[in-house]
Amino acid sequence: MRKSIMPSPTELQPIEIFVLNAIRSKHVIDTPADPTHEQGYRAIMDALKRPVDPPMLRLVLIALRTAGNGTVLNLLTTNGLIHAQLIHWIFRFNSSLSPKLPENDDNNNNNNNNSDENDENQQLMAVIKDGSLLDAHLNLILAMVSAHTVNLIPALTAVWRMVSEDPQLSEDL
Repeated sequence: MRKSIMPSPTELQPIEIFVLNAIRSKHVIDTPADPTHEQGYRAIMDALKRPVDPPMLRLVLIALRTAGNGTVLNLLTTNGLIHAQLIHWIFRFNSSLSPKLPENDDNNNNNNNNSDENDENQQLMAVIKDGSLLDAHLNLILAMVSAHTVNLIPALTAVWRMVSEDPQLSEDL
C-alpha cells in the first residue's frame, strides 16, 4: 500500500482556514455568524453532494480532518446533532466513483477549446485515478470513527458501498 501524500502547507492552509470558519459558524452563540462562513458550510455539503472539482474536494476532506490541529474534527464528531447533515453527506459520498463533470454548452467550440477542456477534465480526474481522493475520504472516515465510535456503523456501510459500487473493486470480491 502506498503512503498517503499530503498537500504542501501553503496549498492546504487557506482551505483549512475556510473549513475551520465554516464549521465554527454553526457554533456561534453570542454574535451572528458571518454569512460567508455559513455559505462555506453549505458549499462543503454541496461539494459532497455534487462533486465537480475533485482536487478541491480532496483538500476539503483533508482539512476536515486536520484543520485547527483537530479542532474541526472534534467539533464535527462531538456535536453530531448540529452537523448531522454534513456527517450524513461525508458518509454518503462515494469517492471511488467518477463524478459527472460539467459539460460546455457552447456548440461553436473549435478543436483547440475541446482539447483544452479535455486536458482540464483529465486534471480534475487525476485525483480519482491516482486514488488520492479516495485516500483522503477514507482517512477522514477513519478519523471520525476514532474520534467517536458511534460513527462505526455508518463508516462500515459507506466503505461497503464504495467497494460494491466500484466495478473494479467489486470484481475482486
